[in-house]
Amino acid sequence: MNSPLIYEPSLEDCYNFLLSIFHPNGLACPNGHSIDNCKIHKCSRKPIIDYRCKCGRCFNLFTGTVLQGTKLSVMQIILCFNGLIRDIPISSIAKEINAGRKGTGNVCKKIREIAFDIKKNSSKRDWKTILENIVM
Repeated sequence: MNSPLIYEPSLEDCYNFLLSIFHPNGLACPNGHSIDNCKIHKCSRKPIIDYRCKCGRCFNLFTGTVLQGTKLSVMQIILCFNGLIRDIPISSIAKEINAGRKGTGNVCKKIREIAFDIKKNSSKRDWKTILENIVM
């Protein structure tokens, strides 16, 4: 990106940040069961782990969120957050994270949706300020 990250978080930091946004009460089965009832189904995209609940439902960090189905890693998603905050063009963000422009654009659009949802419950004026407060 045009300006390097001041702080480059670990994969665990990225995962925990996204977990706190999407699942503030902790990850659980979408059918309401505790994660204690679940087993690891797949872990090919660490630190994103796919779980299978005893009820048969498979889920992960992004299940039921605006980022459901994304192929980007947690680090790439956090770099999208940072790129948007710095007004970096999506094509440059895509190049930096080594991903396609269309997929990166879709994720960036969804990140803006997250910020707008948070804005509804906040006195902050714009989505960039909200993201800065979330990410930094």
